[in-house]
Amino acid sequence: MSSTRKSDVRTSAQEAADEVQRAVARVTAGLLALVFLVSVSLALSMSADVPGGRVGVGITVFVLFVASLLVGGVLGFLFGLPRSRFADKVLDKGDGDDTSKALSTGSRYVTNSNLIRVSDWLTTIVIGLGLVNLGDAVPAFRQFSAALREPLGGVPYAGALGTSVAVLGVLSGMLLVYLWVSVQGRALLEMSEVREETVPDLKGKSVNNARRILSALSLRLKVVPQEAKDDWKVIDQNFDPDLRVNESTEVEITAVPPTPAQGPDGGHGTPAATEIVVVTS
Repeated sequence: MSSTRKSDVRTSAQEAADEVQRAVARVTAGLLALVFLVSVSLALSMSADVPGGRVGVGITVFVLFVASLLVGGVLGFLFGLPRSRFADKVLDKGDGDDTSKALSTGSRYVTNSNLIRVSDWLTTIVIGLGLVNLGDAVPAFRQFSAALREPLGGVPYAGALGTSVAVLGVLSGMLLVYLWVSVQGRALLEMSEVREETVPDLKGKSVNNARRILSALSLRLKVVPQEAKDDWKVIDQNFDPDLRVNESTEVEITAVPPTPAQGPDGGHGTPAATEIVVVTS
């Protein structure tokens, strides 16, 4: 049986998560570059005697976008935080199930779901407040636009431009962080909870001993042939000893019946009796 080694090729799920991370980074860099160009263009279009100067107007636009991006990122984090189904199953006491069954043999810790619960509460509060105050959204945007007109140079379009930059920042930050947390964040959390075990050397041991050793390491056993008995001896295994594998990995062994003890004459069982001849004169 050829030895099976862990492949260095990453799973398609991890590759997809990495691609999402690269896409989020590219879009974020593109948005920052776009807003930088807008802020420079706005600063150059202002007159030299504008309050705060041209540079101040450009900096205000860029800082406004970055602040809005951060606010949207916080909202995206709250909405996109992965839910731990394992933690919910263990901590939920009202379903009537035996929660002890949710704990695997190798589980030593339970995932802390406090942040997830807070995320649920805050998400509900944000949505509720938004729906209740939906009628005040238009007046609030008008006041916000009026407040931005003076810091952005006082030109007629300054308020509309500032409001557009803020809305773009909030929506972009929310969507980008939501996408990253829901895909890459979940992949990182799952990788952090994966436990690895070292494959022991099972050759020469009985099937019963191999089963006990693997059970203590949270590894599963597959015996070839299936009709092998507990006293059969292991002659081969599909994983090399000292190899690191994930818990619950199935280790396949090949077992053969024990060989009877051989006698001095090369046969099996009790050695043949030696004939003694006495010679008399």
